[in-house]
Amino acid sequence: MARVVATMFVLLSGTASRYDPGVMERVVERRLQPDALLWQYPLPVPLPDVDGYIAMRDAEMIGRVVYARPVTPGASLRWERFLVADCAGSAAARRFMSVVPVEVDGVTAERWGMGPGRRNVQVQVLIPDLTVDRRPATGGWR
Repeated sequence: MARVVATMFVLLSGTASRYDPGVMERVVERRLQPDALLWQYPLPVPLPDVDGYIAMRDAEMIGRVVYARPVTPGASLRWERFLVADCAGSAAARRFMSVVPVEVDGVTAERWGMGPGRRNVQVQVLIPDLTVDRRPATGGWR
């Protein structure tokens, strides 16, 4: 019997902000410390091969791989892979991330042209949401 397995995606669009250089890397280092395994959402070990790190509003996203790209004029349309390494930890940060869907690491910010005078850039974020496994009803596909 045939079956179809599909991955669904959620697409977010909005303005991305940035971490200062080195800050996200320190977050990743901290989350990889032995006592970090006690955290509710640890990072995967070993770390997946990604283009950079990203912070999102919800802690449940930590450890997941998402895809993002800037959509400003002249930017590459290539989707880049990111590990969600941080989240909004305070109520103020959660309010901020209600309008700014992601914050990128400093290296990515430089690659995307988010220099000191230009902290924000329009971005699309593609989140693999869930896997749907459908088997055809009786008399279905052949």
